[in-house]
Amino acid sequence: MSLAAGWSLFTLAFLSATLLPGGSEAYLYYLIENKNNIPLIIIVATIGNTLGAFLNYLIGRWAKPLLYHKWIGFKRRTLLKARFIFRKRGSYILFFAFLPIIGDPITAVAGILEYSITRFFLWVFLGKMIRYSVIAYLVA
Repeated sequence: MSLAAGWSLFTLAFLSATLLPGGSEAYLYYLIENKNNIPLIIIVATIGNTLGAFLNYLIGRWAKPLLYHKWIGFKRRTLLKARFIFRKRGSYILFFAFLPIIGDPITAVAGILEYSITRFFLWVFLGKMIRYSVIAYLVA
């Protein structure tokens, strides 16, 4: 895989993990079909996607004081409910950050709750790596 292709995959994976719409699967498919190194593709995509999820975490953590502003209207009860779910289900709920629609908010809520960064990276990286591995296996 060329350096340009690697950076493109990293960037697409990063952006697709943020709250922005998008995906990296089509480019992953393209790289695999063009006989690139599959383990390298999986690692680059996983790292980019995990760091994109970490950006959501940081946004949640930094935006926490704004959530209670009268214009946003975030209710304290909603935060307490999210905290309860995280405590009840455990940190492994972050494994599901790869899922469409609910994955990005899960990572942002982890930041709002100031969840352990170590656990965050462990579970998010693992879930995303397995996801990209399955996609690569199905394509190859």
